[in-house]
Amino acid sequence: MASSLMAEPPLTENISETTPVREFELADLAQPLHDWVKFAGPAFAIALLAATAWIVGRGDLYQLTGLVPRHPAFWGLIALYLAIPPLCDFVIFRRLWQLPATGIAALFRKNASNEILLGYLGEVQFYAWARQHARLNASPFGAVKDVAILSAMTGNAVTLLLLCMAWPFVGSLALGKATGPVLWSVAVLLGSSLVVGLFRNRILSLGRADCWYTTAVHLVRTILSIVLLALLWHTVLPAIAPQWWLLMAAGRQLMTRLPFLPNKDLAFAGLATFLTGGVPGAPSAVLLVGTLLFAGWVAIGAALALSELAQSRLIRR
Repeated sequence: MASSLMAEPPLTENISETTPVREFELADLAQPLHDWVKFAGPAFAIALLAATAWIVGRGDLYQLTGLVPRHPAFWGLIALYLAIPPLCDFVIFRRLWQLPATGIAALFRKNASNEILLGYLGEVQFYAWARQHARLNASPFGAVKDVAILSAMTGNAVTLLLLCMAWPFVGSLALGKATGPVLWSVAVLLGSSLVVGLFRNRILSLGRADCWYTTAVHLVRTILSIVLLALLWHTVLPAIAPQWWLLMAAGRQLMTRLPFLPNKDLAFAGLATFLTGGVPGAPSAVLLVGTLLFAGWVAIGAALALSELAQSRLIRR
């Protein structure tokens, strides 16, 4: 009997052979966020939008609504501005993954989550979606990571260029203690870009051609977004000198480099109030455009969340 007991394999070996251990995936972290964002995200965004309008406008939005241009071209610019980021993402992932057209909705949801909630939360959601819906030969983590890093690198380069162009006009502003944070922000942009540049072979997994292609698309997206934003401001207040829009474009682009700051357009409205306190109407114009853009992302996020919820109920039936 003792020999029969000794002949039996250890219990741990049987377990390892019959039930292999599943490797941890980033999607395991994304799933809990994916569940609560569907419900809390749109409600939180609408509440935040209402609170911001109440605090800034003291409950009276007539002054802002009076600045809204009446011609439809303004609303066309709003729609185009909101569509540029997800469409450019689609161009990138179409090349990398042969992403189907159904992925456009996931990319709109990705950008809405980044704008409404926290930066890079949309990347986590899109990664989880890609694992379930995209036909991939490998894990999509590397591509999502590299696209986000290259986007940040491109944004850093454009931000530094805009700051150099706008720096002569900074002397006309009474920035005071704000000069220090601006310089520290420039140092952070340079430092992060330098680190990625030195260790790009270890950090990035995409090939050289794909990296250059992704960077080019990000550059086009960034330039188009800046130009459209300046056109929106100019449409609201055409009398303001162009150098003020250049300075505010640099400040807005600098805001986009803060990854964990939600509602960047509304947050920038406060910065614009500080930068252009002596320019009549400029803070109101920036606040109006920022509020409309944020409201657009809220509408997109809410519509996609409700659509996804309805589809999940149909599948369960």
